[in-house]
Amino acid sequence: MKNFIFLFLAFFVFSAAHAQDYALVAHDVYLGGETKIKYDRTANKNHFKIENLLKGRVERGMSWCDGKVKLALSDPSNTEKTVTISLEKLLIGHTCYQDESSRFYVQVGRCKLEDIFDSKLQFGSYLNGVNASYTYRDLEIKAAELIVNTVKNQYAFMAQASYKNIPYVPCDITYSVVDWHQQDDYVVSQIAANYQVQGSYWPMNVYAAYSRNHKKNHSNAMYAGINFSGVNYDCVWQLDLNFQYSERHAIPTFDYNGMGVGAGVNIKATVAFTDHLTLQSKFGIGDNESIEISTFYKW
Repeated sequence: MKNFIFLFLAFFVFSAAHAQDYALVAHDVYLGGETKIKYDRTANKNHFKIENLLKGRVERGMSWCDGKVKLALSDPSNTEKTVTISLEKLLIGHTCYQDESSRFYVQVGRCKLEDIFDSKLQFGSYLNGVNASYTYRDLEIKAAELIVNTVKNQYAFMAQASYKNIPYVPCDITYSVVDWHQQDDYVVSQIAANYQVQGSYWPMNVYAAYSRNHKKNHSNAMYAGINFSGVNYDCVWQLDLNFQYSERHAIPTFDYNGMGVGAGVNIKATVAFTDHLTLQSKFGIGDNESIEISTFYKW
């Protein structure tokens, strides 16, 4: 345990010594990182973890390479693996076409699906494949082909279309569909809406989404919530409250990004004390109760 504490202190001191937007910025090369201390309680089990994320980006003209590597240190009393290193992101991209109102680019590599597609219920797994995006004014279309399991020859195709500032429609609309090939029980579509409340004391968004599996049992899922944000005493804060409901087989188990099967309320509160130090808490109340408290330090 002493070694565990020593490693944490070493990472934190290193972070403080390099506290700026990026630890290194030179010739289109950007390097930075983040230290995260996390405590969570799920299914009556407590976990404590320290995560250190190293981020880097290289840009050359219309091309780029974007990467993230995570070193996680876990409490050895709760897990056999006390130290893990994982590749969170490695994307090589190129802008094929761009003008004043449109852009088309392609990326190949690995990242979290939630980095590209939008949902509070799904897209919790990783993309290992190719993705593309086309933007024309307020319309954005994304598509991806990814490998799920090489041994079982499982792969997936997904697409998403988002439209903002639609005439005579007060909200932004997003529609997505995922076909999990070789997973014959799952073809999942989702339609979501986001409305920015005008004239409120704090910036406020109201959102909702409905998801349906068009294969097994035609299972349904949905969520609806509200998001506040503001600045008080030089601190930037954000509060997100939403209700989630998911039937069994609505979403593949490995792709869940929300509370899971069942119903409940999810609460997420974030306070940024400085540009580098942030405190975040998450609470799940319902069929799947959980607590997570994290501190982030960007360096």
